[in-house]
Amino acid sequence: MTAATNAGTPDTSAHRDGSTPDKLERAIALLAMADDKKEWMRDRWLDQVRWFDKKAAQANFRHSTLRVVAITGGVLVPGLVSVSSNEGLHWLREWPRPLAFVVSLLVAAAVLR
Repeated sequence: MTAATNAGTPDTSAHRDGSTPDKLERAIALLAMADDKKEWMRDRWLDQVRWFDKKAAQANFRHSTLRVVAITGGVLVPGLVSVSSNEGLHWLREWPRPLAFVVSLLVAAAVLR
């Protein structure tokens, strides 16, 4: 796959052997049917396949992002809780608890999505 597009989602236009819509475009061209029917398939059906392909890539990107948030937060929360012990400097005792709470809320939101 290529680099991410400017919308923040992966570009699905280039796969190793050509994208699925490109393969389907070639298959439509080889069909033994009238040109107006082929045009209809390109305009309606193939357009929907491209739309679904784009939405699938966006959903995959969103899933991967939420998974990274959940894993990273799951690692950070125990560390933040252990840092906020009653020993040590005053500023070091105060900030980790609220931060651990916020990170755990982010993890919960990422997992529930």
